[in-house]
Amino acid sequence: MTTVDYENFANLKLQTGTIVEIDDFKRARNPSYKVKVDFGNEDVRWSSAQITRYAKEELIGKQVICITNLPERNIAGFMSQMLILGVPDEDGGTILLSPDLAVNNGVQVF
Repeated sequence: MTTVDYENFANLKLQTGTIVEIDDFKRARNPSYKVKVDFGNEDVRWSSAQITRYAKEELIGKQVICITNLPERNIAGFMSQMLILGVPDEDGGTILLSPDLAVNNGVQVF
């Protein structure tokens, strides 16, 4: 595994946000949603996320941790504007990373 010095890590902008909208993403190769996340101060972004282990209803209002300064990425004709962080579960799904207590949207993670 390659090590990363702190300066490179510090260049990643990890922020908290709240999921405010979920749409099915039928054109994606793997089961996915289009996810709209509010980072506060009128900063709202979309991402493609393979988080279909969650029902759409349980995702609305959920706080998540995201990387917000990656370049946009075209995924099956959809522009993903940030990366929602998660870890794989034993069934090949994704478990979202989120704060265990409510925090303000847009707070930088360190």
